[in-house]
Amino acid sequence: MNRFGSQPHSFTMKCPVMSVVQSREQIHCDPEYVQVIREIPYGNWDNELQWLLCLDDHLLVALEDASLIQMNIDVNVKDIRVQGRRREILRPVKIMENEGEFLALKLVRDRYAYSMEATCPKVNASTADKTVLRILKRRIGLTRRGTYHNEALTLSDLSVNQTDTFTVHETSEFVTLSIPTAQILQTKPCTDDTRLLQPFYRVDAVLTFRETNHKMHWTMESTLPCIEMVCGKIPADQLFLKYSDQPSLQEQLRHVQSHLNHILPHSNDLV
Repeated sequence: MNRFGSQPHSFTMKCPVMSVVQSREQIHCDPEYVQVIREIPYGNWDNELQWLLCLDDHLLVALEDASLIQMNIDVNVKDIRVQGRRREILRPVKIMENEGEFLALKLVRDRYAYSMEATCPKVNASTADKTVLRILKRRIGLTRRGTYHNEALTLSDLSVNQTDTFTVHETSEFVTLSIPTAQILQTKPCTDDTRLLQPFYRVDAVLTFRETNHKMHWTMESTLPCIEMVCGKIPADQLFLKYSDQPSLQEQLRHVQSHLNHILPHSNDLV
């Protein structure tokens, strides 16, 4: 730039680099209990101020009185952990023809709210060929009460650590993730009776939304009811529903049997 005969000068403008903030949440569902763990929210959080638990948008109790709504809560320097019995605090929900159970829980104070909401798969005695998981769309940190449901989020990217085979659908409130069950299903000895086996799975997903600059790290751990071994094997009809109509599930059964062979070397073939 040259003005009024002065020496030319050059200027360089640098835009600030926007770092991607990561949020983390973990949900554990078993036949009896549900547990949700989220990080302490960014901004306007103060452990000295009074926070309340709000269940189903109308039951309000202080954190120290969580037992009044059949819940336990623990707040430390990093995380907020809530736990309760499924039959006491979850309510049925249907999303895109899939049934589940929803925890409608928030921490609230004045104008602010922090979502501890979560969805658990419906408890079934047997496992379908596909596992359907519902991930609630939400922004990082605190939200203003009353505006939460008006803030639309659009999924831009999703990855799953355990597999590359999955399908995704989304509504205004949820991301629905469908994964072949055989790719995530594992078994372990039942805690109460080691003669039984307990199916379980864990899914670690990373979601990115167009409207935010953060990655949502979401983990679901689900434990199914214990099942009985018959002649050294798990009956196929206890593992997969309608498998006779799906020839490809034979490979899925072999996958599960391979895992069982590490636990019971003399188990018979499932198929």
